[in-house]
Amino acid sequence: MGQIESLDTQVPGATSPEETVVRALENLDKGPRCLVGEQLQQSEQYFSTMTRNEAVRVMAEATRSLNTAAK
Repeated sequence: MGQIESLDTQVPGATSPEETVVRALENLDKGPRCLVGEQLQQSEQYFSTMTRNEAVRVMAEATRSLNTAAK
């Protein structure tokens, strides 16, 4: 888990660097951030319903579970 065959391997579900750059440049005039890819856009919708403290708590729990699973 967490390893790829080479640095040129496309990570499943991730956007390519080229797509990220194109989308970021297309959105420069819309503000300081641009979420590229469906997963990030869905995450934004999910977290936007929470207070900052709730979102931090969810992320901390998710990170904790990843750390536990890696051991």
